[in-house]
Amino acid sequence: MKFGKGLFVLAIFLVAIANTFAQTGKEEHRYFTTSDGVRLHYRVSGTGQPLVIFPGYGQDASKFTNVYRALEKQFTIYCLDYRWLGLSESPAYGYHIERLAKDAQEMITHAKIEKFNLFGHSMGNAVAWCYFSLFGQDKVIKYILGDEAPCLVSDPFWSDTEVETYTGSSQRRELFKAFRSPAKPENMTLRQDMMGRLLNDHLAGIGAMLFHP
Repeated sequence: MKFGKGLFVLAIFLVAIANTFAQTGKEEHRYFTTSDGVRLHYRVSGTGQPLVIFPGYGQDASKFTNVYRALEKQFTIYCLDYRWLGLSESPAYGYHIERLAKDAQEMITHAKIEKFNLFGHSMGNAVAWCYFSLFGQDKVIKYILGDEAPCLVSDPFWSDTEVETYTGSSQRRELFKAFRSPAKPENMTLRQDMMGRLLNDHLAGIGAMLFHP
């Protein structure tokens, strides 16, 4: 009889685990090769209506872990590592907005996404505008514009607080170092720090409110 109770408890435990996986979905790391021969990575997690993330400058899918955790019970989330970033290849060509928009479209095609919600963060919104221009908006259910920087240069009359709010750095020299030579390791670290300031701790909560059914 005790053995029977043990099996019953084990069955309940396994059902609970199965329900958890059904709600959150399994995280996947997928790869595809672009039309210009670059191997790119994207991250997939969750279950529900598709939500595609266009990251900002210097960001990859790993920067959106909190967003995944907050929304993966309601959405299947897709996030591309742009070329040069994350687990994607780093070719000597193709790092411009139009090519990034084409890469995003090729990811959407590879993932066989028919309709999706689109969340652009920072420079990802420039990619989104270019995507709309090249491929239209027919597949986009909703578009959420997040933290697009008003500018990447600073007015000499702005205070340090204003400069950091608008650009992600209070040090004006950092702006030019970060964006002038993107391939240098020290500038990559600097850009990541700047993106961390723009990608604030409340982003996941804001996303949850925007997308809550």
